Amino acid sequence: MEAKEERPCLKYNKLPLTQEEIIQKREKRKQTNRDSAKRSRLRRQLELARLEVQVEVLIDEKKFLTKELKRISAKCERLASHNVSLKAELSQHIGPAEVPEVIDDLQSVADEGSN
Repeated sequence: MEAKEERPCLKYNKLPLTQEEIIQKREKRKQTNRDSAKRSRLRRQLELARLEVQVEVLIDEKKFLTKELKRISAKCERLASHNVSLKAELSQHIGPAEVPEVIDDLQSVADEGSN
């Protein structure tokens, strides 16, 4: 029977590791670290791909919204110009002093119709 040399106790009353066990443990830790790094790189690649898709979607959305804003702004300008023309025409028919009162009356009728 081979006599084991006495080694001081370490954590949990285990004997110190042999050189071979230390090397095995180190290699296992290295492999675990490699695997973890690989998973981390894959996660980063997936996140990057997701963000690239999101950027494309947001670019398309921005293009659409910019186009829509231009369309609505042009319509608003046309309506404002038409409103000025209508007020001028109304002023010619009923006189400038009566225009605000008539506009208030029309607005009241429009408000009642929308309820």
